[in-house]
Formats: sequence, structure tokens, C-alpha cells
Amino acid sequence: MYFLTALGLPRAPRPSCQAVAIGHPPPTLLDIGGGFTSAFVGVAGAVSEFPSNFQSVAAAIDRLFPVAEYPALRCISEPGRYFAGPAVTIATMVYGKRESESPVGAATAPEASHVKDVAFDYWITDGVYGNFNNIIYDWAVPEAFPLRITMAAGGGGGGGGEHSPDLGGGDVFATKNERKHKSTVFGPTCDSVDVVMKGVHMPELQNGDWLLFTDSGAYSRAGACDFNGIAATTCRTFYVWADKMEATASAAIREQSLIKSERPPLELHKL
Repeated sequence: MYFLTALGLPRAPRPSCQAVAIGHPPPTLLDIGGGFTSAFVGVAGAVSEFPSNFQSVAAAIDRLFPVAEYPALRCISEPGRYFAGPAVTIATMVYGKRESESPVGAATAPEASHVKDVAFDYWITDGVYGNFNNIIYDWAVPEAFPLRITMAAGGGGGGGGEHSPDLGGGDVFATKNERKHKSTVFGPTCDSVDVVMKGVHMPELQNGDWLLFTDSGAYSRAGACDFNGIAATTCRTFYVWADKMEATASAAIREQSLIKSERPPLELHKL
């Protein structure tokens, strides 16, 4: 069996000059590995394969292993991430908040360049020992949408209780021109490593608001552990059924309210 990564297929040399030429028989099984990504886009449930490009992979296989030379070759791949990723959205509640002074101009709004700003630290109900362990083991850079339950419910956000707002009737998602503050999002374990998002700009949130992390089904809960008294492996799961697949967030919401780190939340250095 030969093993090639899909990422290296387009640039790979012809394997016949390396393996078959030194006496190995022609391969009968080729595993091109995994790493394929996908995401639901648009309200019609269309699936985007970017940055995966299966046409390029197929063309590379045809070039490297022509049927005339490898008539018995069977190709397989490991598309676990492709199917698991877009199937899950992680919903985490904000239960802690800390305000600190931020340098002038740290806020992102047209009129904010001369305004003294504040920065915020938030604590959410999941972290790197739970569903976000892929930050450490898979180099994940989470993307989130703030769901401001307290605003939709008309509250000031002291809460932490149950909220059931009409999500279509309030400004629960951020808008592009809304003032945003430099923020860091921590997990619940009180460990210094437990950082989910660092130095991101987001609208001010309150206790009781939520952060939604879409496309989070791959390498998330499978690697969770119960650390420091936090039962991360027993989080509640809700299964959603529909006549057709639909995106967790519409293109308009992604455009105006997506929060994404410009760098990984943490870096581990060898001593």
C-alpha cells in the first residue's frame, strides 16, 4: 500500500521511478489520507469544498497512477473531517466578564480613533479541555458568532438563567459598523492554557449571552476530558432534523458578525 497526502499529490513525483524501479510490485491500494474540509454556505444548503479541491486530486491521481500502468489500483481516502466538521455547532454561554482599560484607538469603529476604550475578558462554559482541544492538537483557529440573548430578552445581562428570545425580532447578531472591543475568551477551568480566542474584536457581551462556533464537529468532543471538575465529556447534545441541509449562519450573518482570531489562541513552546 502507498500512502500519499492529498495536499502533496499535485506536486508529487511519479512513484514508479522510486518504488517499482527498485523491485517492488505495482501497488494495489493507494490511501491519500484526509484533511478535506467542507462548510455549508447559503440558505439552500449548498456545500462548499473550499479549500479542498477534489478535481485537482483526481487529476493528480490519474497523472501519477495511470490505469494502463496500475490496472489493479484501488484508491481510498479518509474524509472524516469533511463530513463531521459542518455537522456540529458548539454553543457556549458567557458566564464571566472582566473589563480593563485598552489603549486609545483599540476599538474598531469609524469614530473610535480618539476615544478612550476598554477591553474585555470573557469566560465561557467550554474550553481547550473540552470541545476546543483541537486548538492544541489540531491547530484550530475558532470562528464564532455572538448571540446576544440578553439584548433580545431586554435584560442587562446579569443572568445566567434560561432565555428563550424570538431570534428574528431583535438585534441579536452584531452589525458590521457596530463598535467592537479587543477581547479575550477563556474556558472554564482556571488553567492559563485554557484560552479559546485571544485579542479578537467583538461587540460587548453580557453574562447570559452566547457564542456560537460553527463547523466544529471534527476533532472536538472526541478529544475532550473531564479536567479540574468540569464535566466536558457530558455536554448536552441537540439533534436537529430538517427537510434539507441549511447553513448554521446565513451569508449575511457571516459577513457582518463573524469573529475570527488573526492568530492561534495560544502557542506551546518546547523547553
